[in-house]
Amino acid sequence: SDSAPIFYEYLRPPCVHQHFFNNGQKIIAGSIGSDLVVNDSMCADPRYYLAAESCCPPGWESNGDSAIRICSYNGERMKYSSAIDRCKTNDLDQCNPKKMARNICTDTVAYSWSAAGCSVRAKISFEVGHQVARVDNPQQDWAGKRNVKNIVRADTINFFQVPWRGNIEAIPTNRASCDALSSCYSVVDGCICDTHVVETTGFLSTTEISTMIDVREMLRVGAFNPEMFDTGEYSNLGNCGVTGLTVYTRNDGYCSSLDTSTVFLFTDDFGVDRYLKNMVSNVHVDGITPDLFFRNAVHFIDFADRNARDMHYETDAAIDTFFYHPTHAPFLSIRIIQRIAGISNPSPKYVERVSTAYKNGSFMGQFGSGKYGDLGAMVAAALLDPEARSVSLDIDPSHGHIREPLIKIISFFRSMETKLSAPLSVPLLYSGISKTIGQGPYRSDSVFSFFQPEFAPAGVITSAGLVSPEGKILDFRLINLLNGLYSTVKFGYSMCYGGFGDTNLGAACPRQEGVVTEDALGELTYTGNPNSTPDDILDDLSLLLTSSRLSETNREIIKSSFENIYLSGNKAKGIRIAQQLMVSTPEFHSTNLSKPNGNPRLISTYQNNPSGHYKAVVYFEMEGGADSFNLLVPTGNCKNGKDMFAEYQRARGRVKLARNQLLNIDASGSDQVCNTFGVNKKFPLLQKLYAEKQALFIANAGVLAKPLTKYDNWHKESKVHLFAHNHMRNENKEIDPLNENTGTGIGGRMLDILRRQGFHTSSNMVDGSSVFAKGSAFDNNPTWNVNLKAPEVIDKYSTVGPDMLDIVKELNGESESDNSVYGETFSTRITQSLYEYEEGLKMDEMMDDPDFNMDEYPYGSDINDKLRATAQFMKMRGERKVNRDAFIVTHEGYDSHTETVDEVNSKFKSANDALQRFIDEMKRQDIWDDIVIVMGSDFGRSISSNSNGGTDHAWGGNYFMIGGSLNGGQILGEYPEHLSSASNQWIGRGRLIPSTPLESIWNGVANWMGVHDENDLDHLLPNRDNFKKCIMFTDKDLFIDGQVPSSTCSITNPPTLAPVNSNPTTLSPIPLPTPLPTPVPTVFSTKGPTSQPTTPVPTAVVTESPAPAPTSNP
Repeated sequence: SDSAPIFYEYLRPPCVHQHFFNNGQKIIAGSIGSDLVVNDSMCADPRYYLAAESCCPPGWESNGDSAIRICSYNGERMKYSSAIDRCKTNDLDQCNPKKMARNICTDTVAYSWSAAGCSVRAKISFEVGHQVARVDNPQQDWAGKRNVKNIVRADTINFFQVPWRGNIEAIPTNRASCDALSSCYSVVDGCICDTHVVETTGFLSTTEISTMIDVREMLRVGAFNPEMFDTGEYSNLGNCGVTGLTVYTRNDGYCSSLDTSTVFLFTDDFGVDRYLKNMVSNVHVDGITPDLFFRNAVHFIDFADRNARDMHYETDAAIDTFFYHPTHAPFLSIRIIQRIAGISNPSPKYVERVSTAYKNGSFMGQFGSGKYGDLGAMVAAALLDPEARSVSLDIDPSHGHIREPLIKIISFFRSMETKLSAPLSVPLLYSGISKTIGQGPYRSDSVFSFFQPEFAPAGVITSAGLVSPEGKILDFRLINLLNGLYSTVKFGYSMCYGGFGDTNLGAACPRQEGVVTEDALGELTYTGNPNSTPDDILDDLSLLLTSSRLSETNREIIKSSFENIYLSGNKAKGIRIAQQLMVSTPEFHSTNLSKPNGNPRLISTYQNNPSGHYKAVVYFEMEGGADSFNLLVPTGNCKNGKDMFAEYQRARGRVKLARNQLLNIDASGSDQVCNTFGVNKKFPLLQKLYAEKQALFIANAGVLAKPLTKYDNWHKESKVHLFAHNHMRNENKEIDPLNENTGTGIGGRMLDILRRQGFHTSSNMVDGSSVFAKGSAFDNNPTWNVNLKAPEVIDKYSTVGPDMLDIVKELNGESESDNSVYGETFSTRITQSLYEYEEGLKMDEMMDDPDFNMDEYPYGSDINDKLRATAQFMKMRGERKVNRDAFIVTHEGYDSHTETVDEVNSKFKSANDALQRFIDEMKRQDIWDDIVIVMGSDFGRSISSNSNGGTDHAWGGNYFMIGGSLNGGQILGEYPEHLSSASNQWIGRGRLIPSTPLESIWNGVANWMGVHDENDLDHLLPNRDNFKKCIMFTDKDLFIDGQVPSSTCSITNPPTLAPVNSNPTTLSPIPLPTPLPTPVPTVFSTKGPTSQPTTPVPTAVVTESPAPAPTSNP
């Protein structure tokens, strides 16, 4: 025939391999030369198609003939019995070759069968949980070597979890107990034992099966659909009396006579057909009586034939595991409800209803396909649930949410009938909008989106035990959002005066409000009805912009502001005033009922100068997880002559540093594993300050709930979500692993205590928001957002006039006790932002004064400018009337999964240069001795490198402190004596459990800042009693001017899992340097809850502020 040939490709269905098997056969790869050495070998199950033949002439044991391959096609694989037959057909023997040359048959098949045997052993980890790895023991080659493939070699770290059964007390837990077993021998990280596999029939008869649950609990080995086999090979016996089960047997079997070839079919809870083989495969550890065994584990990827197909199958299986996990539906339901239905804190019943729709694939019989995992059914359930639609719930203070910035902008444009005039090729929102308002289309700062679902802003939401994800971006950018909305009302959709447009197409900005910019991208066309009264306009705008939730108090404020102008005939201007004031209300920014009471919102401010001298702590956060084991490296003069630098280089692999990339420091007085360490050459400032006794390191520190080693159940007892950016980042800034002071940070709590003592405090977040700065609502400690540059004038060419911002403050005044927690949060935040804006303008005016200008401090990188803004804010400390500051400054970009060493080092260089300029300015201000900088990061990174040449999330890391008063030139904590599994802190994958808790660092810093009382310290660090007293550094350990003596380990508190937190309102009285501030009517709230609400929906969110603290000792 002249027709073109048709080629078929066989794509094998997903299939797994058992890790352990009996009667293993050795397979080999590569050429074998005259040295008789096999360079790559391992065990293979002779029952499977894994390797090619190795054929030798008869008598091969004594002669030196090379083995040959006789493939039918390139890439052919076969079972071991087939290899024997292939060789025999050609008058040859399947052999254990002494020599082998490569030929065309070896192009795509790496391995060949050998006649040599190979036993499969289990490597049992000494760590808690006793994970297992496979170790192959092939017969030696003719040169007396084994050269086992690294993934199944004795030093493998490829451990996996197994369910241990039988005599579990006999599991070897250390080298001594291992070596006592005749069938085992110990290595550093485990016990390697001989094994044998026992495969038994799960059910001999269906009479042993009561329900499908019995099958699911007993059987773990999957099977192919029997219908795939040749007709007659399997018989369908029906359910054999077990509802929901289908039984297939080979060769006309019977329900009463089942064997390991029997296959069971049932449909699981998710509607998925599952096929299980009637076989139980257990791996028994030899030499232990009674038997110790575990279920045989499986893997998708064939060790002898690694290919993309199986990797896809394994990935699919992993995704299926998550997809069908029982927590998946409620987890996703909460996210959908928060994001789409707009309910930040859904009730458990609401979540259950949405989860059920997702699992059933149907809602109300009208939405969904009827299959598990139907997103349409889930979204319909979320949107149409009574909890999402009931108007009566608007009165509930905790119902609803804070609206997202982009949603507010788009909603405003649509409601105000925006008419676009820009061509489609012109972007409507300018590219920098994410930085300006905190959110932009497709411009999330990270993979974690614009905010985290569990975020709780400081104040009533945190105090009520609620969350508000959108509250994450309720910061200084609120001013930009309002200014953009004002500009759009006054000048159209353009880039003029803070507008949201990307371009004006070359047109100049108007110099009069109410004039639409020429070539604007669009304009608002809402005019209301020509016969509308002011009340009609307010009704209309309230409906369109607040869903008719505008309170009577705010309605009267807006009406009085625009009514006269509107009635005088200038209706357009009157409407512009009403529009701008409407978008300034909490009702526009949140989705339940706000209840302002008409009183001005107050602020606790400082009228008098503080009497004590100034001190500040700067938390320098290397966000993303800094590779701090390339920041501090052991280089020489180590204990017992050990070469720690060589161990460091072996452990770090592709991310190791050479000696010429390090600057040596003397650690001889620090009792570390080595007397000489190296600091990364890109951070020379640390070496310089260390030599000047103004820098110190804390080795292998991190978040800990209690002292732990790898022999503990560390994953459970750590009490934190390990290795995840969002959780670990917060843990590092909260220092509260047991959640005794939920929603507060270490900086905020420290200043709360100092403020009670009479210090004038300020908690400051530089160019962002952070839990670090949050204190308790009871203390109402001032919190500032520090901008990188002087504020731009907002509301330019104001429609209202100079009273505009005062009216906005009035719209966001004090509220009733049952006010919306979201409206309250917005009002608190916007009034604080306006105060910061007004104070920023005053500070900017002072910059012309020689006493305050920063001309010697140049602008530069992002982190440089953040530290510059910090220094400028410190310079204004007298005008701010504070003598205790806490700052958080974040340097992003340390998540180095794929980055090279050079790229990570570039981050260190950027930090080095920025910190050097900052220190120079501190010295010019003559306050370097009064500043301490504490470096932190999400977590340490893995010691070992990953396959991409980077590192992964780990736990313990090395941190530094720098400051003019530090007792520097020392390394505190405990640098690991082993950078391998020999360390008691090693938990696999290059991760180390910290040996020093972060509480140790902050205990000493808090002492230095003025926190000395034990009750105060217990409130600040509620977890510290879980550690020995001597682990807690004091200010005498850390600073040359410290006052609190060092502790000794003879004074200890027994560790507990849940320390009792002291009541912060009943602390021992302390002498107060100055009186506490007096409330004056400006913009900060003085209200705060006196206690944590006991129900999820608080009936009274806020109460009156506490009485002032005493001004002197009783």
